[in-house]
Amino acid sequence: MQRHALTLPRLELPESYPNGCADSFHVDVNDAFTKYSAFLLTSKHSREYAASILSVARELFALSRQVKENFSLLKKEGRYTGYSNLKSQRDDREQFHIYAGGEMKPGDLRAPNKLPEQLSPYGQKRLAAYFEEMHSLAAFLSSTYNGPVFPQNAYDSSYCLLKLIKYCGTATGSDSSSVTGTPAHADWSWITIVSQDPVEGLQLYTSDGYWQDLVTEPGDLLVLAGELLSLATREAIRPASHRVVVPDIVEERISAPFFYTPLLTSLLAPVSISCQSQRQGRESEHIHRVFRPEEVEGEISFLSTERFRKLHNRWCYNPACCLS
Repeated sequence: MQRHALTLPRLELPESYPNGCADSFHVDVNDAFTKYSAFLLTSKHSREYAASILSVARELFALSRQVKENFSLLKKEGRYTGYSNLKSQRDDREQFHIYAGGEMKPGDLRAPNKLPEQLSPYGQKRLAAYFEEMHSLAAFLSSTYNGPVFPQNAYDSSYCLLKLIKYCGTATGSDSSSVTGTPAHADWSWITIVSQDPVEGLQLYTSDGYWQDLVTEPGDLLVLAGELLSLATREAIRPASHRVVVPDIVEERISAPFFYTPLLTSLLAPVSISCQSQRQGRESEHIHRVFRPEEVEGEISFLSTERFRKLHNRWCYNPACCLS
């Protein structure tokens, strides 16, 4: 099967970050989100941050299976944190769920982070620094597009999520088959910022109906529009539908997506905006999403949707997706 390569806009983070940005950068972010739902971001600091988090991930995944499984993903009362190893028809990956930590309040759907104490002090330091930087960057990027926003006090780092993911190919030496690491989906986030190995695997679905490979350069940050941003703009900005299909010639692929989300108490109110999506096509196959866009009317309680997803195992509007 012929594979199609995708070229996304590559934006340079303004030197004025995080205190402001030039009008041209503001326009470029809007244009990239509207036309492509995604863009690549570079800066003099991005290479350092991307390299550091991928190094931390490799350190964690290199630990023994027994050590990692001692920190297995906690799924209690909707709280997801810790390590998991997914092996199914549609998922094949290891991953760590990591929150910012902090005080847990009644009804909170987070849980204290479960990270092996064997992680080096340097790794712990770099992990904390990366989380703080990605939150600051996501807040900055979210303020540069022309559309509805959550109230300024709706964001802090308390519910944002960082995943460290390891995908493994079968390493048979043939490029005729691939491992499905993550099925087709849109992220349940406002935006997602991804650091990843510069190897094949990630594919984005475009409006012309193709799954296209996206291979980034070392140090690139990939910015994806999430489903929350799409709902807020009534699909003027479409969510970045994507999947991971690792060629079997790839022995290992590391990715670190940071999901920027509001406080659990936030209300999302979709509004009509003048911007019209330039991506007129619709998905010709099923894309895993929490809501059909036409189902959303009025305000959305973020806490209610999180309970819907985590307590009732409703990760997609199609019930068949939630059976496993």
